[in-house]
Amino acid sequence: AVCATLTNILFSMLPRLIGLAFDEVLKPQPSTQNLLLISAAALGVVLLRGVIDLTNSWSIETLGQRLERDARDELYISLLGKSQTFHNRQRVGDIMARATNDIRQLNPMMNPGVSLTIESMMGIAVPLLFIGLINPVLLVVPLIWLVTYIITVRRYMRQLNPVAGAQRMQFGVMNAGLNETVTGIEVVKAAAQETQENHKFNENASLFRDYFVKEGQVQARYLPTLLLAIALAFAFGQGLWLYSQGVLSIGDLVAFMGLMGVLRFPAFISIFTYQLIQMGLAGAKRIL
Repeated sequence: AVCATLTNILFSMLPRLIGLAFDEVLKPQPSTQNLLLISAAALGVVLLRGVIDLTNSWSIETLGQRLERDARDELYISLLGKSQTFHNRQRVGDIMARATNDIRQLNPMMNPGVSLTIESMMGIAVPLLFIGLINPVLLVVPLIWLVTYIITVRRYMRQLNPVAGAQRMQFGVMNAGLNETVTGIEVVKAAAQETQENHKFNENASLFRDYFVKEGQVQARYLPTLLLAIALAFAFGQGLWLYSQGVLSIGDLVAFMGLMGVLRFPAFISIFTYQLIQMGLAGAKRIL
């Protein structure tokens, strides 16, 4: 979280530095020294942000790998400690799905799921802070967009959560059926049930595919990126009006629109990160 905050602070400083450069260039006698200082500051910001970003990626990757490893160890130990009666009541294929594929979902849930979610939250808060420092009046459009963003993301997650859970459950059912067929292949061939088993697997696989399609339909109705495009248009109009009133300079307007552009990352990445988190949570629920 600390690295994500610092990264977004540095990233949001760039539009402001560009705006200062615009104001300097538009002066009757621009100062070469000031422009060099602004350029050096921008270069330093980019280099420092790269170092912090590498540290952030290394830490969250380590956390995700260790979470997957420790969860797998604990599950295996738990399974070995269960009674024979317990194992007789379980479908082996479903247990295998939980111990392999569901546990695998924990790693991408943390990296990049949780990592990018934290970064996207900071990617909203920090640009809003910098916009407020330019002129508090400029916060009107971004704050309206933020309210609509929260509402639409909550709606998106409510729709995605049951689909993700059903998808993970259906994967276990499909895997269990396939395992039972392969394990008992002698019985299947002796009873001439190949066609029936093939039909059963196709039904399970088709249902699993249908959940993937339904997940895509939910993602296709993701609205924050559209709402941000509308907000950018209104923000530009507001900025031009304030410039015409003499409230903003050209540099302030450039910095404002640059900071509004920073909001594209959290608006776009949420469609990807929240899906990973929901899949990870669904897998964790099956493991538990």
